[in-house]
Amino acid sequence: MSAIGNSSEREETEAPLYEWLANDRHYTITPTQFIKRQQRPHERITNMWGELGTHVFNIERLENERNALHFIAENSTIPVPRVLDWSMDEHGIASLTMEALNGRVLGDITDDLSELRLKYMGQLGGVFFPPPRMHSFEPRERRAGPAIQSATEQFIYYHNDLGVHNVVIEPDSLEVKCLIDWEYSGFFPPGFEFPFWRYTFNMETRQWENEDGVADFTSRRKLLEDSTEVVETPSLAMQPPLQTFWNLFSWIRARGSRMLSVIFGLFTLRRR
Repeated sequence: MSAIGNSSEREETEAPLYEWLANDRHYTITPTQFIKRQQRPHERITNMWGELGTHVFNIERLENERNALHFIAENSTIPVPRVLDWSMDEHGIASLTMEALNGRVLGDITDDLSELRLKYMGQLGGVFFPPPRMHSFEPRERRAGPAIQSATEQFIYYHNDLGVHNVVIEPDSLEVKCLIDWEYSGFFPPGFEFPFWRYTFNMETRQWENEDGVADFTSRRKLLEDSTEVVETPSLAMQPPLQTFWNLFSWIRARGSRMLSVIFGLFTLRRR
């Protein structure tokens, strides 16, 4: 994390109270707003381990958070920041501006989310990318693809990073003011939400830990793998040619066969 001084590129109308960089985001806090945007090329930094900040699903995550804030506000009573602005400058740098709000106790929140279900697995807007903890499950080769369809509304909307670091509370009453950072939220198999609020991230081992030991994400990875096996293949008769190709290509890759993907791609190129 790195603090930022005054910048001539700042577009906010309010004077910032504080600015900082973390991973692939630039954050600004003003008296009434919280602004999150993509980093500009000259702002990219290394983390505490000397690694360059990642840009995996960079724009998709920010767009998904914008969609999630609208979706949660319209379909539940969970307190989330209100979206004030979404913009993209001439260099393609996206920015999401939110406001603070009053909240409620945490106990009701997971119940509200469990009522939100759809027939596809993925993020709002019809795309799919896994949370960062799913390192062994990357059917899109770290690129967002189309959501995975199902015949029934079996997938539940999850925050996917519901830890103490993303729950803003009122210090006096300890009521939840809002939940933040919805970049990886989406519809996933039942039971997929991991209880990060019970764990602490160990900076030395780079693992989530509590008194019982290290967090184990194996069961969540298996939920994703099993879900891709039971969902239906997209209907070829109802899809335009290009969409049919992309859906079938993604369906093959989701089953972990790189060789089939290569063969299918070469066959399609030869027919053009």
